[in-house]
Amino acid sequence: MGNGDIRLRNFAKLIDEDDKGNLTLSLPELVEKLILFENLVIESSRLKEIPILLNTIGFESTMNLLKSGVIQIHNDKIAIGSKNKDLLHLVGFSELKAFGTDPSHLFKTNIKEIKEDCDISKRQFNLLENQLNSIVTSYPEECIDNLKNDFRSDVTPNSNSLREAICIKTKNLLNIEIDASQIEVNTHLTTDDLFKHESNLKELLDIDKATEYHILDSALLSIGGLNEKILQMDIYNSISGFKPNEISIFKARVCNQ
Repeated sequence: MGNGDIRLRNFAKLIDEDDKGNLTLSLPELVEKLILFENLVIESSRLKEIPILLNTIGFESTMNLLKSGVIQIHNDKIAIGSKNKDLLHLVGFSELKAFGTDPSHLFKTNIKEIKEDCDISKRQFNLLENQLNSIVTSYPEECIDNLKNDFRSDVTPNSNSLREAICIKTKNLLNIEIDASQIEVNTHLTTDDLFKHESNLKELLDIDKATEYHILDSALLSIGGLNEKILQMDIYNSISGFKPNEISIFKARVCNQ
């Protein structure tokens, strides 16, 4: 989807959501990215950026921005998700699947929400809908399989990225710092989407099995989230920022290769 110099293309999420569900969009950040990059792909939050822009800079300026040819809006989501966690953790398993949305249905739903949230005329709404339809993008169909295969490639016995993710989750959940070299972990695929956990975390950290499997499951999900970000950069030939914890997992992932 992206061409040209990757350094001139940015994939970014511009909306922040607080604990109460209130959404904010930083216009200075948006302007800065438009200055620094030739192309900006916005990782959308259900097209909630649009009502904020309409209510802040008005309909005409919003349309000019959307027509500029500089912006694309990625309005789709795929992810590695965990099912039946409480039951499967009792026997040391995780069911981890790759999930995706229906982009067409998602677009129709989000457009309807914009119509309900914004005070614009029917003519303006039709113009807005047509313009969004031309710049809103989604994942290619094969991306769910690609994400699943990349995730399975990362989940190998004592993989550096998995051990680093475990260190981070141990710090976050238990406030205990451990060295990745201390960890022995073998999380392997047994049947389709079902992973068996074996590790030394119970003895190393003096925790129960439920906590051990919770840490392992959370670490695996963080790897899945990182893999989606790498997939986004590959699809759009763009650069994207990593969160601080993701940087160390990414470095460990590179060392695996």
